[in-house]
Parts: sequence; C-alpha cells; structure tokens
Amino acid sequence: MTVATSNIGWIPWALRLPSLLGFVLIDLALVCCLIALCVRSSKDNGFATVNDQELTSLGINWNLGLLWTSLPVLVFRILALYWEWITSPISQRQPYVDLLKAGGAPAAKTVLLDYLAVPMLWRRWTAGQNRHFLVAACSFLTLVLSVGISTLSARLFAVKPVVTTSSIPVLFNTTFEASKIDSNVDWVPIFDTVSAVRVYYGEPLPWTDGEYAFQPYHVQGALGANTNVTASTKAYSAYLNCSVVSNFHLEFKDPTLYMTASDRGCDIDQSFGIAETQKVYFKTSAEISCSASAYYSRLVFTAATYSSSSPYKVDNVTVLSCITDYRTSTGNLDTTVRQSNPLSPSPPTVGPFNPSNIDETRPTLWRVFEQNILSPTTFNAHTLWSTSAFGTLVLYTAQKLGGSQYLTSSVLERAIPQVFSSIYLTVVTKQAFVPLAVPERSTGKVQQLTQRLFTVYWVACIVLVTLVVSLGVVLGAIAHVYSNPTVLAEEPAGLLAHAALLERSSHLQFAATSKEQGVTQVAKNGSKSGWKTSQWGVGRGERGEWVIGSTDGHAR
Repeated sequence: MTVATSNIGWIPWALRLPSLLGFVLIDLALVCCLIALCVRSSKDNGFATVNDQELTSLGINWNLGLLWTSLPVLVFRILALYWEWITSPISQRQPYVDLLKAGGAPAAKTVLLDYLAVPMLWRRWTAGQNRHFLVAACSFLTLVLSVGISTLSARLFAVKPVVTTSSIPVLFNTTFEASKIDSNVDWVPIFDTVSAVRVYYGEPLPWTDGEYAFQPYHVQGALGANTNVTASTKAYSAYLNCSVVSNFHLEFKDPTLYMTASDRGCDIDQSFGIAETQKVYFKTSAEISCSASAYYSRLVFTAATYSSSSPYKVDNVTVLSCITDYRTSTGNLDTTVRQSNPLSPSPPTVGPFNPSNIDETRPTLWRVFEQNILSPTTFNAHTLWSTSAFGTLVLYTAQKLGGSQYLTSSVLERAIPQVFSSIYLTVVTKQAFVPLAVPERSTGKVQQLTQRLFTVYWVACIVLVTLVVSLGVVLGAIAHVYSNPTVLAEEPAGLLAHAALLERSSHLQFAATSKEQGVTQVAKNGSKSGWKTSQWGVGRGERGEWVIGSTDGHAR
C-alpha cells in the first residue's frame, strides 16, 4: 500500500496554536515573576512584610501562611493540569503520525500502541524505547509538575525575621543649661541616687549609661516593644585624671595635720584634725586656683589611718590629686523601646553611644560645682572614718571594689573617678535639662524586628529549571505538531470514530478471524503474533480516503 503524507490532518484543541502559546505566555510570566521575586528578596531582605498573626474569638489562627503556601501549590497544580491537557493529545496522536512515515512503522509503534493505556509512571520508558522522545519528555514533565513541583511549591516562600531600618521623626523637648548647676543644688538626693546606683546595684537613671547623661528625645508615633531607635543627640560627661602624689610634706601641729605638695604644676595643700578616737581619715578638698597650663583645678584626696607611734599621728598615708575634665559629645545614640503604649511611654533602654564630635569647654559654674560637691557632710556613728559626704560615697564604692584593701591607692584611683562621673551625670540629668518653648525636630533611624517573606532560592531554582525545560518542550511540540501530519480527520473519540478510521482496513478482517477462532483478547493476541514487527501505514482508497494497512505485504 502506498503511504500518503498530504496534509496535517486533525489537530486537537489542546495542540492548536492558541492553546500552546497560552501555556508559553503563562510559563514565561511565572519565570519572570520568580526571577523578580528572587532579586527583590535578595536586595530588600525579603519581598513582603508579614503582619503578626491574630487569633479569632474561637482561638483559631486564620493566618497560618496559607497565602504563601497554598497559593503557590494551587498555581502550579493548575499549571500541571494545563500541561496534562496539552500533552495528553501528543501521546494519543503519536501512533497516527507514525502511520504516515515513509514505508510505515512497526505495528508496535502504530496499530498496537495506545500511550493512554500505559500508566504514566513508566510511560516515558515505553516512549523512549519507541524513540518517541517528545512523548517521553512530556510524560516525564507531567510527573515532575504534578508531583514534584506542586509539592515543592509549598516551600517556595518562607517567613524569616529580619531587622529593617527606616527614618522616623524625633523631638527634643529639653536643652542643657549649665547655669542650673549652681549653689542652689540640693546635693543630698544627688548623692543618694549615686549611692543607690554605684553601691547598691540600682538601675541607672533614665537617659544615662553610667558615663554619659544624654539629652532626651521623643519618637513621634507608636513603636513596638524592643524596637531600636538611633538618633543624633548630645551627651554630657565628666572625668578625673588622678595621680598618686609621692613627694608630699606632712607637718603635725596638735591637733591638726598639714599636707603640702605639688601636682603637675599646681600647688596643693590640706589640713585636718587628728584624734585618737578616729581610726580612718579621708580628707577631700578642691583647689581651683591652678593656672590654665596646669589645667585650672585639682580635687585632692588624702587617706590615712591613726597611729599613736607616728610623729604625724597617722600612718599609711596616700595622697591623690585629680585633674577635672568636662565634655560635651555629639553622636548617635542607640535606644530600645520598652513598651509600645504612646499614652504612657516608659523611658527607653540606653544602648551604645558613638561620639563623633567632642567639646571640652568647661561648664559656666565649674568652680561652684567642684567646691559644692565636697561641702556636704554626713554623720554616721557606725562608720570608721571621718570625711565629707563625697568621701563617704567614695569609700563605700572602694569597699565594693577592693574589700578590706579599700584605702590602697590602686582601689581609690578607680573609685574616685567613678563617683565623680556619676555625680556629674546625675546632677545634669536632674537639674540641667530645661524645657524648650518650641521643640527641636530631627530625624532618627528605627530598627524593627520584622517578619519578612523570602523566596527559598533552591526551590525557586528547581521550579525555574522545570519551567524553562517545559517551555522548550512546548516549543518543540509546536514544531512537531505542525510538521508531522496524521491520518486523523476527526477526534478518535468513541467506537464510531474508530470504526470509520478502520474502514476497509485489514484490521477488521484480522479481528473477525480472531473472533471466529474463539480469541477473546484480540489486541493481546495481535501483539504476540507477527503483527508486532510488521510495517503498517496508510494509503488512499478509491474515494481518496485514508486506508490503514500493511506496507510490507504482511499476511492477514
């Protein structure tokens, strides 16, 4: 029989150009979307912000990530159904394509082949053995899209907590006024506060960190708890540069002990009474007449213990002379919001401070400050020493730092600067910040722990590779369908269509003969007979219709 290859024949709706191009467009759209989400996820720490999950009155959480888990599964499941719709006719059509090949094709690839009857799981192997590579690729991708990609797409997106930074307006309602640190300051509550923090482990004052007193600022707008805010502010601090004086002179004129010395270009002196009933002495005084080259002033401290055998009536004498240093620093301060109630905000937790500019100009009334902090006295019958309120605070701090060695020079060199710095930042916080008539506005940075939606890159890569391969297979299918004709003039649906297709075909005679011989499974019988290797094709009948028959004269 002569093989005919005149026209394309019937093409299913699924394999027509609009259907195939529709899949191409959807595929390309998904590829572009995934690439865009991957890029944005990488550049912006995720591509979307996920709101906090909320519970209903029944305690049911409706926000369980359904949007970024179920939606991708739904999209790729629909894509898999679309894929099955356009690729199933390729498998169904393939035997009818081989019938029109020159010289026909073996019966195992044509009249005895029905891919739709082959389970999808190993259909690709059957197609590969028959060298129907397009069918094999379509079958394999059907499994990948239906099972693999639909499952993996549930993990295409994932929520991850990240720290996001944005600008936020801040207000300064107070400003520093150095003249407020004057002779009217009540130092008793100042010392009590320092004692609570330094000696008894109390919480630092708001807007202090143990070294600086910061100009407070307020953030406009409600913020969540544990939100970090960074803003440029001013910090006020004071320091002591203490030196142990070894070359000092003592003179005792009963009952007064006189001490004279020189420290780094400034002459210092002290005098205090000695009595047998007092065992420990810690004299504090201020020298405010030093020259500018000698750094203006000294705070002088003399520690000693009573000794009746000494010509000076004291022993273990330690003299420390300290240069004062005042600084106004400008820089970025990190704070952490404690709670999110804007009606009754709590002071934030002070974090790291990074000074960028430091001004060492002394406060206007620094002489008053240095003299007055050493003036208050306290009486405690249970203490072993005689000193000022400042000295008592120093000795308690020294006992905390050095225990029984609290009068040694090494311990006092640590305790005295700590107490001085704490007193200054406390008085600044409590006295020196005055309200502004018009608040100063500035801009800060807010860092919040935000739930962001990320693309899971390894899943996205697998999906992208699959989509690109699917796109290539569809383009190959377009070329295959429109370059390989079939004998089909209509959809081979139902017995009537198959009967019309087999008109005048030797298949009918073979089937009738098999029935007469009592064979119940005609197709199975044919696959085991000589038909399996025989060549089959089509030719034109008397009316120009296609007639299926053997092309190698195989016996019927």
